[in-house]
Parts: sequence; structure tokens; C-alpha cells
Amino acid sequence: MCSSDLRAALTLYTNAAKSALSGFVGTLLALAVLVAGALCLVAVEMLFLEPMGASSLMSGICRSVAGALFVSTYLSLINMWVQAKRSTLFRHLRLHAGNLLMPFIYTLFFFWMAEIASNFIPHPMAWLFVVLAGVIVNPAPEVVYQERGEGFGTLQDAAQFMSQNWPEWLVMQVPFLGLLAGWAAIANYSLSPDALAGLWLDSGPRLEVLHIASIYLRDGLRGGVVAPLMGLLLLALVHIWMLFRGHVFRELSKGNRRLRAWQSRM
Repeated sequence: MCSSDLRAALTLYTNAAKSALSGFVGTLLALAVLVAGALCLVAVEMLFLEPMGASSLMSGICRSVAGALFVSTYLSLINMWVQAKRSTLFRHLRLHAGNLLMPFIYTLFFFWMAEIASNFIPHPMAWLFVVLAGVIVNPAPEVVYQERGEGFGTLQDAAQFMSQNWPEWLVMQVPFLGLLAGWAAIANYSLSPDALAGLWLDSGPRLEVLHIASIYLRDGLRGGVVAPLMGLLLLALVHIWMLFRGHVFRELSKGNRRLRAWQSRM
């Protein structure tokens, strides 16, 4: 990146951060959906999945589908704010939330296949393979709710976006990784490269952060106090991050790097 590109990227990040922070209060309902989703997973796991066996295939499918239902609703609400759409809440959810479910499930299926493929790769390289897959299709959630990708076309569109905007999209991941590492240290979460890479993927492209938060919230039902606070803090952090990502994606999709550099000098 040359100096003009760097200046344009800093302007982009600053504007997106301002929009994300100002939108935090306006999108508390979306954050509430994340919390409700995590609590729902707690109830589903305690009432239904634990009797089946936590490692059973059916319990894994049920957990993923339940999480995807809440995440697709959440993405619909984020879309309403990031795209500044004027619509009544229930009408917006009725028209859009269901349409986002299957494209997001395709994204989860892609990561599931990547994890299966990683089992045939020597361990030191296996987690790098999954992370690389996460980098290639990292903006998949934004493609799902902003561009209405369909099927595996969502992943293709995400990869095409990364090929055109990878410097701006990857640079902004660094401070977020630092925040995740700080949360992990406070919450007694594993700080191993594998665990942090999984946490990063769960907080971004595959958005399975509800499962992690549900573990901490479930500890609160057993008498813990700090654990549920850590779960809520993680959801709030991811919520601000998703708002930031959404605004950055929206701006990057509007034009090329040269146009952004020219606009930053205006």
C-alpha cells in the first residue's frame, strides 16, 4: 500500500468505527438476539443434547441449526442498520431473516468440510489450513446479508471480494485479534494458536460465537458470576465488530482502491 492508499484505509477505518460505535445503541435489539440465541443454546443443550451425548452427530446438527437460526435473524437486523433501510422491524424480519438462513448454512457447511479435510493433514499444518479457508471467505456473512448471495455462490463472491480488497480487510483483523486475545486471557480461555484461531473464526466468518458464549452463560446457572459476564462481554465485542465489518464491507464494495485514495484527498 502506498501513502495515499494508507491514508484512504485509515479514513475508511475511522468512519466505520464511528458508525459502529454510534450504531451500538441503535442495534441493542440485534445484540439481544445474540444473547437470546446463546441462552436458547443453553436450554437446548441441557434439555435435549446432553441426553443424546455431546459428541453425537445429531446433537452437533441440532446445535448448528439452532445457532444458524439466531445468527440469520441477527444478520437481518444488522443489515437493517448498516444499509440504513427504512422499514418496520417485524416486516423487515418477515421479508429477510428467513432468506439469510440457507446461505449462512452453506457457509457453515464449507467450514465443516474444511475441518474434515484438515483431519488428513499433519497437525501443525491442519489448523493453518482451516484458518486459510477462513481468510479466503472471511467476508461471507457480509456477502450473505448485503449482497444476498445464494448457495455456494456466497463463498465465491466472498473470495472475489477478498481478491480485490485483501489488504484493507486483513489489516483491520489485527487489532481485533488483540482484543480477542485480551478477552481470552481474562476469561481463562485457551491462548494456544489453535484455540485463538478457532475463536477468531467463530467471531467472524462462521459466527459460531453463540456456542462459546453459551458455555460461559451455562456456568452462571451453576452458581458462577464471572463466567456469564465474560460470555456477555464476548457477545458485545463481536456485535461491535460485526457493525464495523459491515460498514467497511459496504464502503469497499462501492469502488476500487484508486477511487478511495482520490476520495480521501477531497
